[in-house]
Amino acid sequence: MTMEELQKRPPPPARVHILMAREARSAVVIRRGPSKKTALIGWDRRRDKFEVGQWFNGRIDERRSDLSPDGSYLIYFAITGKWGTESQGSYTAISRAPYLKAETRLAKGDTWHGGGLFVSEREYWLNDGYGHKIVRDESKARRTSTYPWHEFPPIGQTDLYEIRLQMDGWQRMDYGWIGKGAIVHFEKPVGLSRFPEADVPVLPPFPGLHCFAVGYNLAN
Repeated sequence: MTMEELQKRPPPPARVHILMAREARSAVVIRRGPSKKTALIGWDRRRDKFEVGQWFNGRIDERRSDLSPDGSYLIYFAITGKWGTESQGSYTAISRAPYLKAETRLAKGDTWHGGGLFVSEREYWLNDGYGHKIVRDESKARRTSTYPWHEFPPIGQTDLYEIRLQMDGWQRMDYGWIGKGAIVHFEKPVGLSRFPEADVPVLPPFPGLHCFAVGYNLAN
């Protein structure tokens, strides 16, 4: 492909992920695109209204983020790549949804683990891994050591996302392999139908790197 053809190619579409509050009719939309720009958008599902929260110059990892059950607080894992700063290039934060201003900021310094899950409206479990450094801790949402699920602890973003799906009511149905890729099936009842999801982490021959594809189908 020539440079002229590359310049004429349309930009790739934005990627959208939605965090749903478990006990309230609210959600946060994480919009990624261009690749290093992320927007947070609040969704009032009672009135079907949207409110732009903030734009962020970096990556918010939606698979390591969660919304409190009442929709008030957001825990997110952010990657800026500015490794020499106070936040050490990556951090876990607690903010008031749908905004990003960190009431609590925990510097990570790498991309292993990070993020977390809410276990109640004002308690969160931190996916600590090799540790965080407290930069600020002013949020009324407090850290708890109570693990949010009865199965295996998360190793990284993949397993943390699986736990969140199950906390949101999805049922883990089966697990298998396609070539070098692992595929995990989830299902969730929706009225008289079932809403299956296929989560496909593709495992390349380099340890620590993952690619993901998620598909949705509505079946009777």
